[in-house]
Amino acid sequence: MAMRERWPLPSLGGHAEIRNLTPHAITIGEFTIRPSGMITRAVEEINDQPAIFLYPDPTGDPIARCEIAIPTTTTRYTDVIDLPAPQPGVYLVVSMVVPPVAEARGRWTGDLLIPGQQVRDGAGRIVGCQSLVRYVP
Repeated sequence: MAMRERWPLPSLGGHAEIRNLTPHAITIGEFTIRPSGMITRAVEEINDQPAIFLYPDPTGDPIARCEIAIPTTTTRYTDVIDLPAPQPGVYLVVSMVVPPVAEARGRWTGDLLIPGQQVRDGAGRIVGCQSLVRYVP
């Protein structure tokens, strides 16, 4: 049996449990999924890279230019922490960086969901989402 077919997931009309493994409440329309208290995270490996140098001239005077160094880094996600093993009928809501890392580490990802189609308020802050996205590699 292929990894993606470990067990049948609930279909429309089936019963399922959804656990929110993010630190934020997830609101979909009128329904809110509160955080479970467990937070699944991807482990970051961060490496410094050469800075980008800017030479702004706030006054318009080319002699008054100053140098500003903007740090840059590379980030590689190497592992996942606090991700429970798959269970029949249980979906886990995680951040979007978790599923590809979990898959690269050999974990089945058919139970992982990501908040999708973000809804923003007038100030641009995310206040909810329109769906939960099934991860597709």
